Amino acid sequence: GRQGRRGMLAYVARMVVIYTVVNWALKSFAPAPSGGDGMAQHQHQHHQHSNGEFWGAAVNMGDVLNVKVLVSNEEELTRLRYQKDLGEGAYQTIWQHSAYISGSGNDIHATVQYDLGDVEEFLAKNKSVYAHSVIEYKIGTNADGVPVGNTLVFSHPLIAFKPKDRSSAKQHLLSSSSEAADEGIAPPVGSPDLVPHWKSNLTLSLVPYYRPIELGAMVQPPLDTLLRVNQMAGQYGPMVFANDFWLLQSELRELNETVDGSLDLHIRLHELDLWKAAVYLQVSKSFDMQRGLGLSSEREVDEMKRMFLETNPYYLALTTFVSLLHTVFDMLAFKSDVGFWSKVDSMKGLSARSVTIECFCQLVVFLYLVDNDTSQLVLLSQGLGLAIAGWKVTKACKVTRTSLFGFIPWVRVADRDTYAKSKTKVYDDEASRYLSYVLYPLVASYAAYSLAYETHSSWYSWVLSSLVGAVYTFGFILMCPQLYINYRMKSVAHLPWKQMTYKFLNTIIDDMFAFVIKMPTLHRLSVFRDTS
Repeated sequence: GRQGRRGMLAYVARMVVIYTVVNWALKSFAPAPSGGDGMAQHQHQHHQHSNGEFWGAAVNMGDVLNVKVLVSNEEELTRLRYQKDLGEGAYQTIWQHSAYISGSGNDIHATVQYDLGDVEEFLAKNKSVYAHSVIEYKIGTNADGVPVGNTLVFSHPLIAFKPKDRSSAKQHLLSSSSEAADEGIAPPVGSPDLVPHWKSNLTLSLVPYYRPIELGAMVQPPLDTLLRVNQMAGQYGPMVFANDFWLLQSELRELNETVDGSLDLHIRLHELDLWKAAVYLQVSKSFDMQRGLGLSSEREVDEMKRMFLETNPYYLALTTFVSLLHTVFDMLAFKSDVGFWSKVDSMKGLSARSVTIECFCQLVVFLYLVDNDTSQLVLLSQGLGLAIAGWKVTKACKVTRTSLFGFIPWVRVADRDTYAKSKTKVYDDEASRYLSYVLYPLVASYAAYSLAYETHSSWYSWVLSSLVGAVYTFGFILMCPQLYINYRMKSVAHLPWKQMTYKFLNTIIDDMFAFVIKMPTLHRLSVFRDTS
């Protein structure tokens, strides 16, 4: 729910901070020219061996590169093997581009077809596919004046093994297993088996860097990742890497028996400034570290990338600034809420039913997030909200430990003695009774519709999704008991106005992000429901 949006706002703010720090740190890589013609300086360095103190660039501005992409089931393609068999045999050349001018800034796009062969055999043998990028360039001339070439080869996997899509494991629960099989719906699976997914994009990013590099000096990121030194020539080769930063998980194609074997591969060859390459590589490492610590999921990282791709930069900058306000209001609302309920001695004018219903809704959303493999960061935030809602129940009601059937630990929630004899309870019970006449049929109807027309991975998932759908759709009428009490008592002085004001401001911010963050329509409507 709103906890997921808070996590996404934190991602946006974190992205801006990382971008700023890395950009500032990389200014040392691009010092101002000391004078003279830059092109002449590069030409003077061209094809010169190291003088014992520096590595020179083998490729400089204006040099010609020949680029090829070979595909095979083998993980590595060495330069020696490529020069020996010229890419024949097990390696299939699917694309090549001749005479790419270094420093030209050209952006080349192409779409090629790759034949996977027998898909069933491919899946049975658990094979993989690798793209071997080959860059040919000249490093000088020999004693006879004949140009001497060199080859740079690096490999990149085109298959990503990911957990099976949960949506493919869903089925109509009222249908028999044979009917589900006839419809091509996979039965529910209990373990997240890894299945191969095809990467439909291959982006080759050339970094136009031509400056000499001092021997023995510490090489700063990202040069330490991109640097490939030719010891014999005393030079470093062209800096290039396979840039997967903008490859979203939604663009991966799951490979199964329905695939006909012919797969599209979109190839892009372009140049990327050093500072941009540093940002991409550094942020990618940050995302990998967060996923390793369980602080984020690939789905959340994809969502943040999609925001950067599809959202206007000015609007994105505005939402980044507003996210800081969102965090401040969250903290103030939390402080006011805890401060208000810690001082509550009387429930006069306050609805105990609304408090217990809120706790139940928080529990349903928390279980729903757990069932949908949400990141631990979001679960922690939602769990904290659930703990606070449970604590508020202990302040509003009398909670005692008991047992169910004599041996199952249970909790009994009852009205406090002072509340049970008050007019507030009479109004609360009256409002809850009227509310049940509307709410129960709506929830039952929604659950029946979901069971008949939607797919679910299990009966447990159906119960959770039905309850969550009811919370999202009909949650606004849960405020009716408190509103009815306010109406009958002709007063609102007993309400926590500070906390409500902060939540109101945060709801306006949530309305803004409902257009930025991709979410189901039902969830988007629930955001505007909160505003009302």
